[in-house]
Amino acid sequence: MARRLLHSISLIRLGTVEFKTNPMSGPVKHTKKIFTGFSLIELLVVVAIIGILAAVGTIGYGNYVTQTKIKVTKSNIDNLIATIATLNGVSQSDTDKDCTKLSDCIDSVSLQVNSFKNAYNSQASGTQAILFYNTTAVPTACDSSIKGKIYLGYTTDTPPSKITIFGCLDASQSYNVSYDWK
Repeated sequence: MARRLLHSISLIRLGTVEFKTNPMSGPVKHTKKIFTGFSLIELLVVVAIIGILAAVGTIGYGNYVTQTKIKVTKSNIDNLIATIATLNGVSQSDTDKDCTKLSDCIDSVSLQVNSFKNAYNSQASGTQAILFYNTTAVPTACDSSIKGKIYLGYTTDTPPSKITIFGCLDASQSYNVSYDWK
């Protein structure tokens, strides 16, 4: 009997369900219902899953973007130091006779700062992204208004001099590099 009851419920692929109504009471009646869509519960489950995935993805994407901006700022500072080291070598080898003072050697043209961009402000590039302080002290703390900016300064205009590059990675982190120009 139980086997017959299980066979009486048959699912047809096109979304219809056929079942017998109360097979224990007399004549058997066949009822056919056609399902034309998803139930409310199924839709709510799908919406909940999509919401969870979107929340996790948004947080992950935000962290990814922030870490990328920090890495770009560090990379810009490291590229500046490499260029300064090259300019120092050129100056010491007397290849560049005009490079007698740091202000002649280290400027926006020789450092090719036009290719640098502030990672936090795409409008700021070149001398808006890298600020030259020459013999004025560079800032020592970061806040939200100077995120991504790079400050370059040196102690004296004639060698030997200490060149300091200060960059604000975000509102609270900074990245400092010093180079001794001889």
